[in-house]
Order: sequence, then structure tokens, then C-alpha cells
Amino acid sequence: ILIDEFQDFSKPFHALIQATQTVNPEARVFAVGDDWQAINGFAGSDLQFFNGFNQFFENATRYQMTTNYRSARTIVKASNALMAPVDPVGPFGVASTDRRGQVRLWRLSRFTPSPSEIDLHGNDRLIPAVLRLVNDNLEAGRDVHMLSRTNTIEKRGLEAFLEAVCLHLQPGQKDKVKASTTHQFKGLEHEAIIILDADERRYPLVHPHWKYQRLFGDTLAKIGSDERRLF
Repeated sequence: ILIDEFQDFSKPFHALIQATQTVNPEARVFAVGDDWQAINGFAGSDLQFFNGFNQFFENATRYQMTTNYRSARTIVKASNALMAPVDPVGPFGVASTDRRGQVRLWRLSRFTPSPSEIDLHGNDRLIPAVLRLVNDNLEAGRDVHMLSRTNTIEKRGLEAFLEAVCLHLQPGQKDKVKASTTHQFKGLEHEAIIILDADERRYPLVHPHWKYQRLFGDTLAKIGSDERRLF
């Protein structure tokens, strides 16, 4: 039985596997997963199966793969630093490439729009700031994908925000810029990523009534760890 995305395994799935093995005791389980991609706790997934694989499946053998074939060195280094406080953190990633990559931190509070940008966008500072980043990447030949923690950004729907950005691009450039929520983008990759709302109000995004989630085993530490994985 091959189980992919095993970090998303849950009690109902475990019960299904147990029932299958009851019918066919010879059935063995081969599971593949990445605990750093475990972002579906809200849907019932539980890392106890990933971290305690040997406890749930007899005579199990575990292999750890740490080589990152997807990301440049700077991205891997930043990810390792982000995940360091998570318990258990697991082995850190190792980049397979010498490509350095680039992580740029833009603070909207320090952004000063030009007079022409003010004429065009008024008091809206986010659109001109994002347009500078978008145009910078497009000029370098990189397609752009914008990520938002939720379906709204700056009191606008994400699709409306994307349209507002593309409105100021050349016709041939509009297909090179996309947007989605961070959850929707899980498992994907792109040449240039712009995280639109990388601040403490959105990561972690803690529901004001989160205490009711304790009925399902949630804690602030667990929610914080899930948010780190999502970011």
C-alpha cells in the first residue's frame, strides 16, 4: 500500500489501513512524506503517525532524505532558520545546487511612492510597491506568483488585487503574473514568489476563539508550528 503525502495522515485513514490489513495481513505499507509540509491540521491530519511511524506499523524501517533539489541555497538556509524553533524539528535541509537565489525583505512602512505613483494610485501604497517588485522580476525574465495568507488582501479579494496589479502591466506581461492563497500553492514552485502579507498579523493567523480548538488537541505552540510550515 503506497501512501503519499504521509504528513497529512489522520486517524480515519489509519483505521482504513488497519481494516485493509485485517482482510489481507500480508499487505505492507510504503509511506512517503515531509513533516515540514504538514499544514492540514485543521482538516484532521496528525503528525503523530509520521513521527511515530514505528509505533503504528510493525517492523518498520525509516529513511530520512534531506537533500533539497528544488530550492536555491539561500531559500534552504532561510527555511532551516524558520523551522528551527519547531519541536520536533527533524533534520535540516541541504541544498543540492550552488545557485544562491535571493530573499528580499521589503517593509511597506519604509516605502515612499514617487509623485507619479501617487497620481496614479492615490493613498494606496501596496499596489505601487508590489508593482515595483513585479516589474523588477519581469524585466529579469522571471514569471511572478503572489501569495496571500487568505483570500483577501488589504480589504480586497485576492482576484481583485491581482486585477489591480495587472491593470498596470503590458498586455504581454499579464499572463506572467498569478496569485493564490498560501494553502492553494502548497507543493508548487515558481521562479519568483512575492509574499504579500509577511507580517505577524497574518503569520501566525490565530483565530480569536482558538481556545475552542483545544477540544481537538490544539495548543498555541502547535498552531504556531503549523503556521511556520505554511510560511
